[in-house]
Amino acid sequence: MNLLLRHYLRVEVESDLPGRLRVCYPAYPKFPPEVKDYLHYVKEALMMPKGVTEVRLNERIGSILICYDPAKMSGERLLNWVRILTETGLSFASDENLRMTETEIERAARAILEKRVREI
Repeated sequence: MNLLLRHYLRVEVESDLPGRLRVCYPAYPKFPPEVKDYLHYVKEALMMPKGVTEVRLNERIGSILICYDPAKMSGERLLNWVRILTETGLSFASDENLRMTETEIERAARAILEKRVREI
């Protein structure tokens, strides 16, 4: 199951200019409509690194524009953060976590991400 999810969550860089990184998820049109209910978590997590100034999600096509201060952050480091977010999300996609509430998952994921954000 994780291999299939990894395939669907594969991210591609559309544009990487100083201060602006745009990524997309080519498989986004195949995501279930309920995904939109959880995109606010993605936006919040993408704003966590110091230097990120704005995150714009395009729910129609599955792209994300991340604006950042190039003196504090780089596109490469942000792309690494996107991969960390994906891996963290996938770590909660197991049968044992089905017993957790959305709030419990949010708290646990936030705790992990607050530690991992220091790695980038």
